Amino acid sequence: MRGIWPAEDYFSTGLPKAPGSVHEPRSPGVPGKGAVINPRGDHPEQALAFVKWLTEPAQQAVFAKVARILPSNPALLAGEDIPDQLAGFAAGVKGMQVMSTTFKPDVITAIKAESQRLVLGEAMVDDVLAKVQAAQDRTS
Repeated sequence: MRGIWPAEDYFSTGLPKAPGSVHEPRSPGVPGKGAVINPRGDHPEQALAFVKWLTEPAQQAVFAKVARILPSNPALLAGEDIPDQLAGFAAGVKGMQVMSTTFKPDVITAIKAESQRLVLGEAMVDDVLAKVQAAQDRTS
């Protein structure tokens, strides 16, 4: 298929330390995986069993190897079975700064956008923090 790159054509790396920084870099982690089971559905027990099956190490390993999706299982993150393309992301999970999910959508958008601007060198830390704080102040 045209425009589809093989999964081996990229790699991942952690965030570099900013010049002059006194702190080690941290990746902002906003929880993004989840499943909801409707208890009033036709088959809630089977749905729960399926979700549990998806989170078992064997299935998480398949997600990592085939789909290049970072596993949520901590044992797999620390293991040697992580593809090279996910190694940087997996290493970043150890120092990830878990962020509250109680933020309003505008604040979450600001965190994501400003984090990207920071990584791309388009903004300085103080600017990013000010924009995220402004979004927080607008939605409080």
